[in-house]
Amino acid sequence: MNASKIISTAILFFIFQWSPSQESPADLGVAGVGLVVSDIDISQNFYKNIIGMKELGGWTTDSIFSREAGFSNNRPFQVKVFKMEDRPEASEVKLVHFKDTGERPRQTGIDTYPGMNYLTLQFNSLKEVSQRLKEAKVPIVGWVKRENFQVLIIRDPDGVFVELVSPPD
Repeated sequence: MNASKIISTAILFFIFQWSPSQESPADLGVAGVGLVVSDIDISQNFYKNIIGMKELGGWTTDSIFSREAGFSNNRPFQVKVFKMEDRPEASEVKLVHFKDTGERPRQTGIDTYPGMNYLTLQFNSLKEVSQRLKEAKVPIVGWVKRENFQVLIIRDPDGVFVELVSPPD
């Protein structure tokens, strides 16, 4: 075996044996999404009792944290954390509430303006959540049913589109 093949083999061996992707939590995907909400109690009820997410606690911040973080205009805020399943690798939805936050501009569709305009949640079945939506009188924006999947579209209390995805029932 010539020197270049030995070096190539050694480099490949090193790459496969030492992989930063095995150590970095960033490689797990999106850790969480923050949604600023106008009413924490209404949104908490929606995501917990209607959607069926698990509430995992939360915290409040002060203006010092807010100033140091640099993304909330020195305003203190409250956070409630939810997951579809309470597993370390599951993504979090963080409901963030500021006192006296203005209303979100109304979207006619996800194409209305740039930025995060909808949230996708994966379910094993939409039977239970669709029943809770019906009981809570949450309007269904759309419901696409195909041979291999279904997508139910609703809006949360602040008008954010929420896409509920599952295999067909």
